[in-house]
Amino acid sequence: MASCKWCGESGWLLRVSDNGMCDTCESTQVPMIVRQVQIVQESQRLVESGKTLQTRVGRCDDIIRITGELILYEERGITVLNPPPSVLRSQYVKEREDIVTEHLKAEAQKILTRAELKATPRSAIAEATKAVIKIGEARNEYDVDNPALDELEHLVRRFLHQTELKGYLTEAEKAEFKGNNKKAIDQLQEALFFLKNDKIVDELQSSQIKEIEEKILQLTAV
Repeated sequence: MASCKWCGESGWLLRVSDNGMCDTCESTQVPMIVRQVQIVQESQRLVESGKTLQTRVGRCDDIIRITGELILYEERGITVLNPPPSVLRSQYVKEREDIVTEHLKAEAQKILTRAELKATPRSAIAEATKAVIKIGEARNEYDVDNPALDELEHLVRRFLHQTELKGYLTEAEKAEFKGNNKKAIDQLQEALFFLKNDKIVDELQSSQIKEIEEKILQLTAV
């Protein structure tokens, strides 16, 4: 006895198509399936060839949404896509994450390159901070929480940390060279305060802290 995979109607005289659907379901469902599959295929092409992040992510979203709808057919044993909608959906959830992550990596690297060329620590920090902002905005806008983004943000924040510390130490070195020990001590104390109040455990910076403390004592004794 034949049975329609979509509506569940069955009967000895019921005629079903190669898709396993009765005439009524075939006439109503197939045109919608065809259109949805066309959108998925068009979106796949634009995910690969799109020029902007918005286009590529937007097309991933279209694929994820449509394959989510087409899973209903898959669950009833009706073939609509190869690979099946559930598999394709999982692929593009990951692809979407990868696209956003790779884009941010490239953008962050450009920003850090510009930051390294800045004349002063302050201007370098201002430039590099843009990368942290971009990462945060992308997390919110694209709802992406990828460990690779955590690593990228850590890299940028490490650059910010090292640049600020280097700024204090360089100013202290200049002041000492000019015989201005008072200013040198002041900058070293700024560096010490910075290290003791950052988010890094002091034990991991103990050698730097000890070196600065010894330098302060040395300059104070002069």
